[in-house]
Amino acid sequence: VMMKQLLKQFAKDLNAPYAIIADEVTDKSANREVLTVCIRFVDEISEAPCIREAFLDFVHLERITGQQIAGKIFESISAAGLNFSCIRGQSYDGASSMSANKAGVQAIVKNRVNERAQFVHCHSHVLNLSICAPCKEPEIANVLGEINEAYYFFHMSPKRQIHFEKIMSLCELDQKSTKLKG
Repeated sequence: VMMKQLLKQFAKDLNAPYAIIADEVTDKSANREVLTVCIRFVDEISEAPCIREAFLDFVHLERITGQQIAGKIFESISAAGLNFSCIRGQSYDGASSMSANKAGVQAIVKNRVNERAQFVHCHSHVLNLSICAPCKEPEIANVLGEINEAYYFFHMSPKRQIHFEKIMSLCELDQKSTKLKG
C-alpha cells in the first residue's frame, strides 16, 4: 500500500522524459524468472539537476518472450501512473527476447507505445561480458582470488581492520574509504 502511494506521488512529480531499464533473472530459491523494472530520468526538483534511477517493480514471468516481458513492463509503468509518451529510451541486455528487431521488447515498445523510445544495449551487461571472458584465464583468476583473500583477511577481523585503518592514515593517502571492497 505504501509503495503504491509513493509511486503515485513520484509519477505526479515526474512529467519529464525517462528511460526504461529492465532485466530478467532466475530466482533460484523459487525457480522462477523475475523481471526488474526501473526508470532513469533527470531530476530537476533537487537543487542541482542530476540523473537518477528509480526502482518500479519486481515481476514474476511465466515465459521470457518479448511479448510477455513487454506486457509486464507496460503493467509496471501503468501501475506507477507514468506517462507512456514520455518514454525516450530503453536499455536491456542483448538477449533476443529483449533486443530483437521484430519481436523483442525494444521493438514492441517502439512500435506500440512510443516510436521515440530509442534502444541502447545496457553498458553494464557489456562490461560484465568483457570482464567474464578474461576471468577464465588462470593468471587473472589467481590475481582476483588473491585480492579477495586480502579483502576477507581484513573484513573478518575487527582487530585487523583497525590495524589496516592505522596504516592507511600513516600513508596519508587521499582516501575517504578505509575499508577494502570485496
